[in-house]
Amino acid sequence: MKLAISLSNHNPERWGGEIKRRVQGIHTFQHKHPINREIVTKTVEIAVTGIYPEGFGSIAHCLFGEPTLALEESEIAIALDIGSSTWLITVFNGNGAVIDRHLIEGGCGTLLSMIALALDKRNDKVSLLSKDVKHSPSLVNRGILEGSFSYGGNHLTGKNFEAEYSQCLDEWWSTRIEKFANFVTSSNYLDRAKYLVAWGGGVGMPVVDQNLASLGFVVLENPQFINAFGLKLLTEISTGV
Repeated sequence: MKLAISLSNHNPERWGGEIKRRVQGIHTFQHKHPINREIVTKTVEIAVTGIYPEGFGSIAHCLFGEPTLALEESEIAIALDIGSSTWLITVFNGNGAVIDRHLIEGGCGTLLSMIALALDKRNDKVSLLSKDVKHSPSLVNRGILEGSFSYGGNHLTGKNFEAEYSQCLDEWWSTRIEKFANFVTSSNYLDRAKYLVAWGGGVGMPVVDQNLASLGFVVLENPQFINAFGLKLLTEISTGV
């Protein structure tokens, strides 16, 4: 099996060579057959067609894949990528060139930790059963993804955390959107921008997408996969597929 891929990294100039050295080549792996559970051995030959700055795939998808943004060369757009660790602001033009970037610490992983900490501080009857247990951000995330806003699957200790989600979201959102606003206004990007666009896994969290839309952002469908879609496009261009 042969596989051509494009990759992205926050610092490709520094790490691109090492990443390519580790990824490119022939790799052998094993897994259990889904039916008979026997060990299956497979070999794949990987060719790395390019290593791009983080978020470049998202820009390529918006401009050249399924064009979401009608942007001339002289026009700019401001993208907000809400990930697990950061909010990444990228200013780019119609050619896909990155004009500026700014990083805000505290992505949706921080929000999950805030909710878990709020659950630690509960003192209702159910919480008293597990008062010395530290709540897990990953279980909080599962409840959000399932849409139940329920922590744990146990009828004794399971608890609804909609109130904590709402409270923590307000605090998390307000501090970071203020930093976003400070950057795009102080640099005069906001007045010049034709579009505000949002992508990244955090964009799809409840209420976050609504908050962004209310501010005029173009909120992309399947925001967590936008960079991957763009990297696939760049691979196809490189290989002529």
